[in-house]
Amino acid sequence: MLRSTGLLVIASLLSQALALVVQVALAHRFGAGVEVDAYVGAFALPALVEAFALAGISQLLLPVLVIRFERGEGREAWRVLATLLTTLGGGLLVLSLPVALVRGFLVTALTPGLTAPTQQLAADYLAVIFPGLSFGIAVVLLTQPYHAERRFGFPALLGVLSQGIPLVAVLSLSARMGLWSLILGTLAAKIAVAIALAIGLKRRGAMLRPRLDVAHPDVRRMAWLVLPMMLAVASSRVNSVVDRFFISFLGPGKLAALGYADRVVAVVLAVMVSPITSVLYPTLAGFEARRDREGLFRAIDRGLRAVIAGMLPVAVTVVTLAPLALVVLFEHGRFSALDTKRVSGVLACYAGVILLSGVGSLLVRGFYAVGNTRDPMIWGGIVPIVLNVVMDALVFRRFDVYGIAAVTSLNMALVLPVLYFLLRRRLSAVRIAGWSFFLMRAVLGGGVMGAVLHAGASRLNPGAGVFEGTLSLTLLALAGLATYVTVALWLRLEPVPEVSTRLLAALRRRYLTVTEAFR
Repeated sequence: MLRSTGLLVIASLLSQALALVVQVALAHRFGAGVEVDAYVGAFALPALVEAFALAGISQLLLPVLVIRFERGEGREAWRVLATLLTTLGGGLLVLSLPVALVRGFLVTALTPGLTAPTQQLAADYLAVIFPGLSFGIAVVLLTQPYHAERRFGFPALLGVLSQGIPLVAVLSLSARMGLWSLILGTLAAKIAVAIALAIGLKRRGAMLRPRLDVAHPDVRRMAWLVLPMMLAVASSRVNSVVDRFFISFLGPGKLAALGYADRVVAVVLAVMVSPITSVLYPTLAGFEARRDREGLFRAIDRGLRAVIAGMLPVAVTVVTLAPLALVVLFEHGRFSALDTKRVSGVLACYAGVILLSGVGSLLVRGFYAVGNTRDPMIWGGIVPIVLNVVMDALVFRRFDVYGIAAVTSLNMALVLPVLYFLLRRRLSAVRIAGWSFFLMRAVLGGGVMGAVLHAGASRLNPGAGVFEGTLSLTLLALAGLATYVTVALWLRLEPVPEVSTRLLAALRRRYLTVTEAFR
């Protein structure tokens, strides 16, 4: 697991680094103005549709493929995959036409506070963004067989390519085409990656052709489970649409600030959380296939501690260094000091999201591994949506975009403990002690790290230049991480000692291999 996670972390780091470069280029050229407001507003509907159409199905598909492959029933696995590709991917491609025809009405309904010209621009963006959902869904579905066979390298490499194509488009065409360069480049990347994944599966004997085998037992089972599951998995996207609805009334630049902050958080989560959960989820499905529910809960519990211990220093780093990093990387061209203040403030309020998103993903996947969709639907879907609507309505006028972001973090902190206790009860698992002591040690390590970063940040000169500023921030972040690891080792904060021991052992083996080759 450690080796696979490391591979995915490296690939995700490269991919998201390219995505961050795209955001930097957009910030320089467009700032946080009305063009970016329109771009963020245009994504409200596609993000919502993608969440409802895909998030639940993709999580149900992986355990089905794992079980079918373990039983030697590859033909049945391909029938299920082909049916989902046809119904979801093909269905959304057909839906693109009516969406394009009523795009103005849709944008006005979801972001009513935007000005009329901004809404018109967002509507035009939507007409091109929406067809890309079909290919994006195909990419996610076609990735599942690779993960089911624990083949993570090729999809990870294509993930890097999917960010490289939009980057080239933005750098070469944004001066003439504006944000259309990013939209069209992203569409081209999705098509290219979907084709590459399909070719790779074809070479391994996959039978992928248009199919509507909706009577297949696996398809019927997923259809039965997917409706309640969608609410749980898609709740964050629903809440994102709700957030954009309220923020659209706060004036120009506020949606753009939220969009930049969302992108930074997405980069962080993709690099740090997605590799861990992607590698761990087939293991969870394996425990359930063997009906080892005690082992399943222990694996989830270890995963939760690993996510918290790993994401706490990331959250501390983002909150402490975000203002300086934005000045160094973003505050050029049309990206102003006011934009920096807004985005860094939103990022600080998103600290809970950075820390807890992986926890939520792992808990929900634990429920799905045992076929329970009711509890995630209620406590991971309906309750967070209701809380978000109520709290957003109460805070958006007084606390601006920062209140909206803080509500998202607070929402997670309120709901996730309930999900943990419900999962333990569902699995009839023995209570695993030590959580209070674990959290105390984690907070202590994060606090010491935050103090070191704050002291170092106060001595940095953000106006020294992009290269020097980036180097200084990187060294400071590494110093903070070293501080956290040192404190975590001293406090024996699991799983830091275990990971450190295994990493050092792997480096020692690699060193011995290299030295032996030169003898």
